[in-house]
Amino acid sequence: MATNSKTYEDYYNAYMQGIDTSAYDALASRYAESVDRNAAQQIEAANTAAQSQLKQAYITRMKDQRTLDDSLARSGIRGGMTETANLKLDTNYGNTRGTINTNRANAISDINRTAEQNKLAYQQDIDAKKQAYIENRMAEARQAAREDVNNDINRAIQAEQTEYERSVQQDQIKYEREQTQRTQDIEKYTSKYSKYYSVDKLRKQLKKAKTSLEKQVINARIGYLKSPEYKAAKKNAK
Repeated sequence: MATNSKTYEDYYNAYMQGIDTSAYDALASRYAESVDRNAAQQIEAANTAAQSQLKQAYITRMKDQRTLDDSLARSGIRGGMTETANLKLDTNYGNTRGTINTNRANAISDINRTAEQNKLAYQQDIDAKKQAYIENRMAEARQAAREDVNNDINRAIQAEQTEYERSVQQDQIKYEREQTQRTQDIEKYTSKYSKYYSVDKLRKQLKKAKTSLEKQVINARIGYLKSPEYKAAKKNAK
C-alpha cells in the first residue's frame, strides 16, 4: 500500500516549529526592568534621605560645638576637660553618622533583596506558564500529527481500493468481451462445419485448424456424426 512519505515525526516536528514562547520571555524581561527601575528609585531615595540626615547631623554637631565652646568659655574651663568634652561630641557625631550609614546600607540591601525575590518569583511564574503552554502545544502537535498520518493512510487505502475496483471492473469488461468473442467464434465455426457430413473431411479440417476453439467445434461435429442419434436420424431420413 503506497502512503505519504511524511512520517509522524515529520508532522510533529513541523507543528512544534510553530511554537513561539518569546512573549513569555518578553514579559519577564519587561517586569525585571520595571523592578530594577523601581529599586533604583528607592535606592536613590534612601541615599537622598541618608545625605539629608548626615547633613542634619553635621549641622547639629556644629551647633553643639558652638554651644559647648560658649559654655566652657563662660565657665572658664580649660585643658583636659575641654578635650574630653570635644571628644564626646566627636564620638556622638561619629556614632550618629555610623548609624545613618548602616541604616542606609541595610535599606539598600533590603531593596535589592526584595527586587531579586520579586523578579525570581515572577520568573518562576512565567516559566510555569511557558512550560504549560509548551506542553499544551506538544499535546496538540501529537494529536494533529496522528490525525495527519491517519488521513494519509485512509487516503492511501481509498486510492488502493479505488484502483482495485477499477482493476476488477476492467477484468470484468475484458472477460465479457472474451466471452462475447468466444460465442461469436463458436457460432462462426459451428455454421462453417455444420455443412460437413464427412468425418474424413472434418479430420482434414482439424489438421488445418488454428485455434483450440475451432478444433473443439470440429471434434464436436465429428462426435455428432459418429453418434447413434445422428445415424438413426440419417436412417430415418432415407
